Amino acid sequence: MAGDVRSLYAARMPRTVFILGAGRSGSTVLAAMLGTLPGCFAAGELERIPPDPADDAARCGCGASLATCECWGPILAAWRAELGAHASAEYAWVQRRFARIRHLPRVLMSQRVGGRRQRRFNRLHGALIQSIAEQTGASWVVDSSKNPARAMAVASSPGARFIHLTRDPRGVVDSMMRGFARDAEAGVERAIMAMSENHALSAWRRAER
Repeated sequence: MAGDVRSLYAARMPRTVFILGAGRSGSTVLAAMLGTLPGCFAAGELERIPPDPADDAARCGCGASLATCECWGPILAAWRAELGAHASAEYAWVQRRFARIRHLPRVLMSQRVGGRRQRRFNRLHGALIQSIAEQTGASWVVDSSKNPARAMAVASSPGARFIHLTRDPRGVVDSMMRGFARDAEAGVERAIMAMSENHALSAWRRAER
Protein backbone atom coordinates (compact mmCIF):
# COMPACT_ATOMS: atom_id res chain seq x y z
CA MET A 1 0.00 0.00 0.00
CA ALA A 2 2.78 2.43 0.95
CA GLY A 3 4.55 1.66 -2.33
CA ASP A 4 1.37 2.36 -4.29
CA VAL A 5 0.92 5.70 -2.51
CA ARG A 6 4.53 6.69 -3.23
CA SER A 7 4.11 5.75 -6.91
CA LEU A 8 0.92 7.79 -7.18
CA TYR A 9 2.58 10.76 -5.46
CA ALA A 10 5.63 10.57 -7.75
CA ALA A 11 3.38 10.35 -10.82
CA ARG A 12 1.74 13.65 -9.87
CA MET A 13 5.01 15.44 -9.20
CA PRO A 14 6.52 17.55 -12.01
CA ARG A 15 9.57 15.79 -13.40
CA THR A 16 12.92 16.91 -14.74
CA VAL A 17 14.28 16.08 -18.20
CA PHE A 18 18.03 16.70 -17.99
CA ILE A 19 20.14 17.17 -21.14
CA LEU A 20 23.76 15.99 -20.89
CA GLY A 21 26.58 16.58 -23.36
CA ALA A 22 29.37 18.89 -24.39
CA GLY A 23 28.75 22.59 -24.82
CA ARG A 24 27.91 23.68 -28.37
CA SER A 25 26.23 20.34 -29.04
CA GLY A 26 22.81 21.82 -29.77
CA SER A 27 21.25 21.50 -26.32
CA THR A 28 19.54 24.90 -26.63
CA VAL A 29 17.86 23.85 -29.87
CA LEU A 30 16.86 20.46 -28.46
CA ALA A 31 15.44 22.05 -25.30
CA ALA A 32 13.46 24.56 -27.38
CA MET A 33 12.03 21.71 -29.47
CA LEU A 34 11.05 19.74 -26.37
CA GLY A 35 9.50 22.89 -24.94
CA THR A 36 6.96 22.96 -27.78
CA LEU A 37 5.50 19.62 -26.65
CA PRO A 38 2.32 19.70 -24.54
CA GLY A 39 3.14 19.72 -20.83
CA CYS A 40 6.84 20.57 -21.32
CA PHE A 41 8.65 23.74 -20.29
CA ALA A 42 12.15 24.52 -21.57
CA ALA A 43 13.79 26.12 -18.52
CA GLY A 44 17.25 26.60 -20.03
CA GLU A 45 20.32 25.97 -17.86
CA LEU A 46 18.91 25.98 -14.33
CA GLU A 47 22.40 25.86 -12.84
CA ARG A 48 22.85 29.44 -14.06
CA ILE A 49 20.15 30.97 -11.87
CA PRO A 50 22.14 33.75 -10.14
CA PRO A 51 22.35 34.33 -6.39
CA ASP A 52 20.42 37.55 -6.93
CA PRO A 53 17.73 37.31 -9.66
CA ALA A 54 17.54 41.11 -9.71
CA ASP A 55 21.11 41.20 -11.06
CA ASP A 56 20.76 42.95 -14.41
CA ALA A 57 23.59 40.82 -15.85
CA ALA A 58 21.39 37.71 -15.59
CA ARG A 59 18.79 37.86 -18.33
CA CYS A 60 16.17 35.62 -19.82
CA GLY A 61 16.23 34.82 -23.53
CA CYS A 62 13.47 37.43 -23.93
CA GLY A 63 16.00 40.12 -22.96
CA ALA A 64 14.48 41.03 -19.57
CA SER A 65 16.21 40.40 -16.26
CA LEU A 66 15.02 37.24 -14.52
CA ALA A 67 13.33 39.26 -11.78
CA THR A 68 11.29 41.34 -14.24
CA CYS A 69 10.65 38.64 -16.87
CA GLU A 70 6.92 37.89 -17.25
CA CYS A 71 7.70 34.18 -17.07
CA TRP A 72 10.62 33.87 -14.63
CA GLY A 73 9.60 36.68 -12.30
CA PRO A 74 6.55 34.82 -10.90
CA ILE A 75 8.45 31.50 -10.84
CA LEU A 76 11.29 32.87 -8.73
CA ALA A 77 8.89 34.82 -6.53
CA ALA A 78 6.93 31.63 -5.77
CA TRP A 79 10.17 29.68 -5.15
CA ARG A 80 11.46 32.27 -2.72
CA ALA A 81 8.08 32.54 -1.02
CA GLU A 82 8.28 28.79 -0.38
CA LEU A 83 11.89 28.59 0.83
CA GLY A 84 12.74 32.14 1.86
CA ALA A 85 14.30 35.21 0.28
CA HIS A 86 17.75 33.58 0.13
CA ALA A 87 16.66 30.51 -1.87
CA SER A 88 18.49 31.54 -5.05
CA ALA A 89 21.67 32.42 -3.16
CA GLU A 90 21.57 29.10 -1.30
CA TYR A 91 20.95 27.23 -4.58
CA ALA A 92 23.99 28.89 -6.16
CA TRP A 93 26.11 28.05 -3.11
CA VAL A 94 25.08 24.39 -3.05
CA GLN A 95 25.90 24.03 -6.75
CA ARG A 96 29.34 25.60 -6.34
CA ARG A 97 30.17 23.35 -3.39
CA PHE A 98 28.42 20.20 -4.56
CA ALA A 99 27.10 19.91 -8.13
CA ARG A 100 30.38 20.43 -9.98
CA ILE A 101 32.50 17.90 -11.89
CA ARG A 102 35.39 18.26 -9.42
CA HIS A 103 32.95 17.30 -6.65
CA LEU A 104 31.55 14.23 -8.44
CA PRO A 105 32.95 11.76 -5.84
CA ARG A 106 31.26 13.87 -3.15
CA VAL A 107 27.94 13.67 -5.02
CA LEU A 108 28.20 9.89 -5.36
CA MET A 109 29.08 9.41 -1.69
CA SER A 110 26.35 11.79 -0.54
CA GLN A 111 23.77 9.87 -2.56
CA ARG A 112 24.96 6.58 -1.13
CA VAL A 113 24.71 7.65 2.50
CA GLY A 114 21.86 10.14 2.16
CA GLY A 115 24.21 13.06 2.84
CA ARG A 116 23.26 16.51 4.03
CA ARG A 117 24.27 18.31 0.82
CA GLN A 118 22.28 15.94 -1.38
CA ARG A 119 19.22 16.47 0.83
CA ARG A 120 19.80 20.22 0.66
CA PHE A 121 20.05 20.10 -3.14
CA ASN A 122 16.90 17.96 -3.36
CA ARG A 123 14.95 20.45 -1.26
CA LEU A 124 16.02 23.47 -3.32
CA HIS A 125 15.75 21.79 -6.72
CA GLY A 126 12.44 20.11 -5.92
CA ALA A 127 10.88 23.39 -4.80
CA LEU A 128 12.18 25.14 -7.94
CA ILE A 129 10.72 22.48 -10.25
CA GLN A 130 7.44 22.65 -8.34
CA SER A 131 7.32 26.45 -8.71
CA ILE A 132 8.00 26.18 -12.44
CA ALA A 133 5.23 23.62 -12.81
CA GLU A 134 2.73 25.68 -10.84
CA GLN A 135 3.41 28.85 -12.80
CA THR A 136 3.58 27.27 -16.28
CA GLY A 137 1.26 24.27 -15.96
CA ALA A 138 4.07 21.97 -17.11
CA SER A 139 4.48 18.40 -15.92
CA TRP A 140 7.97 18.08 -17.46
CA VAL A 141 10.72 20.68 -16.92
CA VAL A 142 13.65 20.55 -19.35
CA ASP A 143 17.02 21.48 -17.79
CA SER A 144 19.80 21.88 -20.39
CA SER A 145 22.63 22.47 -17.90
CA LYS A 146 24.66 19.53 -19.34
CA ASN A 147 26.86 19.29 -16.22
CA PRO A 148 27.30 15.55 -15.39
CA ALA A 149 27.78 16.18 -11.65
CA ARG A 150 24.54 18.15 -11.57
CA ALA A 151 22.91 15.30 -13.51
CA MET A 152 23.96 12.89 -10.76
CA ALA A 153 22.47 15.22 -8.14
CA VAL A 154 19.23 15.55 -10.14
CA ALA A 155 19.05 11.75 -10.45
CA SER A 156 17.63 11.66 -6.92
CA SER A 157 14.55 13.56 -8.11
CA PRO A 158 11.41 11.40 -8.56
CA GLY A 159 10.93 10.34 -12.16
CA ALA A 160 13.92 12.29 -13.57
CA ARG A 161 14.83 11.44 -17.17
CA PHE A 162 18.11 12.05 -19.02
CA ILE A 163 19.12 12.69 -22.62
CA HIS A 164 22.77 12.36 -23.62
CA LEU A 165 23.12 14.64 -26.64
CA THR A 166 26.09 13.91 -28.91
CA ARG A 167 27.22 16.00 -31.86
CA ASP A 168 30.00 15.28 -34.33
CA PRO A 169 33.11 16.46 -32.44
CA ARG A 170 34.30 18.37 -35.50
CA GLY A 171 31.19 20.55 -35.28
CA VAL A 172 31.62 21.02 -31.51
CA VAL A 173 35.29 22.03 -31.84
CA ASP A 174 34.57 24.36 -34.74
CA SER A 175 31.84 26.07 -32.72
CA MET A 176 34.03 26.37 -29.61
CA MET A 177 36.67 28.12 -31.70
CA ARG A 178 34.18 30.92 -32.40
CA GLY A 179 33.71 33.59 -29.74
CA PHE A 180 30.53 35.54 -28.97
CA ALA A 181 30.14 39.02 -27.55
CA ARG A 182 27.65 39.61 -24.76
CA ASP A 183 24.26 40.50 -26.25
CA ALA A 184 21.54 40.62 -23.60
CA GLU A 185 18.83 41.39 -26.16
CA ALA A 186 19.70 38.20 -28.06
CA GLY A 187 19.87 36.14 -24.86
CA VAL A 188 23.69 35.90 -24.75
CA GLU A 189 24.12 36.86 -21.09
CA ARG A 190 27.91 36.78 -21.02
CA ALA A 191 30.79 37.07 -23.47
CA ILE A 192 32.14 33.71 -24.63
CA MET A 193 35.81 33.63 -25.52
CA ALA A 194 36.98 31.67 -28.55
CA MET A 195 39.09 28.60 -27.73
CA SER A 196 42.16 27.29 -29.47
CA GLU A 197 41.71 24.03 -31.36
CA ASN A 198 43.55 21.99 -28.70
CA HIS A 199 41.63 23.60 -25.85
CA ALA A 200 38.31 23.01 -27.62
CA LEU A 201 39.15 19.36 -28.26
CA SER A 202 40.15 18.89 -24.62
CA ALA A 203 36.87 20.46 -23.48
CA TRP A 204 34.91 18.07 -25.69
CA ARG A 205 36.86 15.07 -24.35
CA ARG A 206 36.20 16.08 -20.74
CA ALA A 207 32.48 16.40 -21.39
CA GLU A 208 32.19 13.08 -23.24
CA ARG A 209 34.51 10.84 -21.24
